[in-house]
Amino acid sequence: DIGTSMEEVKEAVATLVDEIASLTKSIAALDQAVAEATRQRKEEHAEFKEVLASNAAAKDLIVLARTRLGKFYKKTSLLQAARQQQLQQQQQQKQPWQISGLLASRAPSATPLEVSLLALFCRTSELSGSLQPVPDLRCGG
Repeated sequence: DIGTSMEEVKEAVATLVDEIASLTKSIAALDQAVAEATRQRKEEHAEFKEVLASNAAAKDLIVLARTRLGKFYKKTSLLQAARQQQLQQQQQQKQPWQISGLLASRAPSATPLEVSLLALFCRTSELSGSLQPVPDLRCGG
């Protein structure tokens, strides 16, 4: 009986040794899988940080380009407005009859000579930078 029980214990020990060896191998394989997954995650994280940095740089570049385009077109629109205003002023200076017509419509009882003199007076007042009112008639344009 002792011999049989010794045999059973030896078999149990051998079985346990085999199980321990297989568990040790599976733990080693699991450690390798964890190490591989960690390496892969680190690579993916580095790639993600690189993509994130390039996206941020692209956004900054777009904002810079948008700002420069805005400044360019704002200058262009300001220049166009200034040119248009300058052209209007030049047209008004070339056509003094418009001022006379405006004054004549405001003072229908005035004679053509009075309207012309008043137009001349208003023009010289506008050029000097001061407008002076005239009784019953006002300079304007």
